[in-house]
Amino acid sequence: MTECTCHVCKVVFIREQKFINRSKKRGYKICCSKKCQSLSQIKLKTYNCTECNKSINRTPSSIKNIKNIFCSSKCSATYNNRHRNIEINQNKICCCGNNKDINAILCHKCRVKIQLQNSLYQTLTLGDKTYTKHKYAKYSYVRFYARKIGVELGFKCCRNCGYDKHFEVCHIKPVSEFTSDTLLTTINSPENLLPLCPNCHYEFDNGKLTIEEINSKYPD
Repeated sequence: MTECTCHVCKVVFIREQKFINRSKKRGYKICCSKKCQSLSQIKLKTYNCTECNKSINRTPSSIKNIKNIFCSSKCSATYNNRHRNIEINQNKICCCGNNKDINAILCHKCRVKIQLQNSLYQTLTLGDKTYTKHKYAKYSYVRFYARKIGVELGFKCCRNCGYDKHFEVCHIKPVSEFTSDTLLTTINSPENLLPLCPNCHYEFDNGKLTIEEINSKYPD
């Protein structure tokens, strides 16, 4: 038996000479356990932390395609928080002049405009986008695009009472009265959309308010 020192944890241990000779022949480091043996085979390189410049050991594969290397999550958060405002100021303006998210190519208004001009939307019918799993969400897709078109049309308040804190986009002709082969562009046409607050929307849907009364108060 021969006394030797572990290459990784520096612990002194005893091992038979034949096992030591076999490890040297195969090019292995002398280690006290399988855990230390696997650690000795990892090729570590020394790098400097981007924030505090502290020396750290990392494998080349663990930092592949990584721009900045940090020694801890604290250094990562400190560096990213300090540079976030600079990036936002550089990339927050859309091509139309409006503000946009830093990760977005276009602002919300431009994205909606492109989606509504998409050829796929132009060919969709009511039957293609009718949700059958829940009765209250049957026409959710139609109403979703109606709200987007309302933004494009500049809806800002209720057409009947002028309330501007919250309003909904109402269909003058109910969606349920259209056939399944009707195009969504026909259902959500500007002539069939009307901005109303929840109270006026309820009255309009239940026959207590007519389109003639609304147009008489706020004629186009």
